[in-house]
Amino acid sequence: MTTAAAPATDPWHASFTSTNTEDLITSSCLLYSDLSTWDLRDMSFENTGADAGYYFDYIGNNELFFNPCRQLNFDLTYKTDLYKTDGVDTENINYYADISHIVEKVDHASFGVYYDSVADIYTPLNIADQWLSDEANAIYPENEEGEVQSQEDAVGISVIYKSDTVCMNGEEASVMALKFNVKCNLLADEEPDTNEDGTNKFVSATVTSSDLSGCCKEISFEHHTGCYQYSALGFVNFLNSNVWLSGTLLLVFGLTIGLFGQRWFLKITGAVAGLFAFVAFMILASIFQWLNTTVGLIICGIFAIAAGVLAYWFLSREGVATMFLCIGGGFMLGSIIEGLIIAISGWESMIFYIIVTAACMVIGGLIGCQKPDLVKKYLTSCVGSYIFMRGWTYFLGGYPSEMEMYSMMANPDSAELDFNGLFWFYVALFVGGVFAFVYIQSTWSHA
Repeated sequence: MTTAAAPATDPWHASFTSTNTEDLITSSCLLYSDLSTWDLRDMSFENTGADAGYYFDYIGNNELFFNPCRQLNFDLTYKTDLYKTDGVDTENINYYADISHIVEKVDHASFGVYYDSVADIYTPLNIADQWLSDEANAIYPENEEGEVQSQEDAVGISVIYKSDTVCMNGEEASVMALKFNVKCNLLADEEPDTNEDGTNKFVSATVTSSDLSGCCKEISFEHHTGCYQYSALGFVNFLNSNVWLSGTLLLVFGLTIGLFGQRWFLKITGAVAGLFAFVAFMILASIFQWLNTTVGLIICGIFAIAAGVLAYWFLSREGVATMFLCIGGGFMLGSIIEGLIIAISGWESMIFYIIVTAACMVIGGLIGCQKPDLVKKYLTSCVGSYIFMRGWTYFLGGYPSEMEMYSMMANPDSAELDFNGLFWFYVALFVGGVFAFVYIQSTWSHA
């Protein structure tokens, strides 16, 4: 059961397009999820002119009208045979030539409208003046039971819009929503046709299924825009699947910084900066798929090494190195403090997290300006102990990453983090490591 929308008092698109440009509206189809990006604009119909269109599906007498990226235009007369292929018409495009009757049934413009034939109600499936989606999630290959087989390579994107129309899902109150899935469908040797200006010619998506039951109306497509444009999953998944490598590197770096941070301060700071620059360049290369060939891998490797050398040279200078250590150390201390607060009280706040982290970074910077020698000993001990502790988390687990804590604070509906006994072991390891490294740097002549 749904609550009917109030009759429209303005033209269908007046409240929206009067203050938003075409580029802004279509930017709703520039999507990001799981270190990958999608651009769905090429599956969207124009909503003005002779080539205008919309996607359509129905189950029984219930109907769904939908156009991604651009608002539905109820004022046009659509060509029902515009996108015939080899003389075969499709029911999923421009099913009705005239949909002007809908404008009197809805109170604002939307990407999707659902028609409930029993209640004789048309419901916009996003809130007024909304273009950005509420959720966007990568789609991964599934087995016959619907279980995800692998998260190494996304095969599409799923997008959700939520309206403010109340919907009863059994005894629970929910809202009407629209979920559309776009799966990748592009042959490796397929070259898209282009217009005279070099842009791709429009190719409509293929509707593969729909589910109009429940409060969330779902429609699925296959289209070449369902293939991600850029992705860093390859590099990240390599590190995730080789935890021994990531964990071992962190253990070695943590010990080196903790033991020799004061003596080799400039060299260690430069080396860390060089490592970050190398990894950042390789992630960038992975995003743009430059690592897919042997030649590309060699060239990117050379440029990544050059970026690392340049970062080493720049961060090996005294003043720059001190500030770099203070900012980085302050961020790590802020993360630890927020993690302790969440573990002890269960309370989380993104604003509080930002304040604590920023305060630690500013305090570290001020101390670095006034007492650089003090910073070298105590802050390198803290940073070294933290990295050493995080290395063990890759082998033993039980410690939420900084990104998991950020996600929990940014998304109130996310699952609570699991703080078990290992978490407190890591806290003790970190604190003990700080005291041990400070003592060693103060008493050991080689440190």
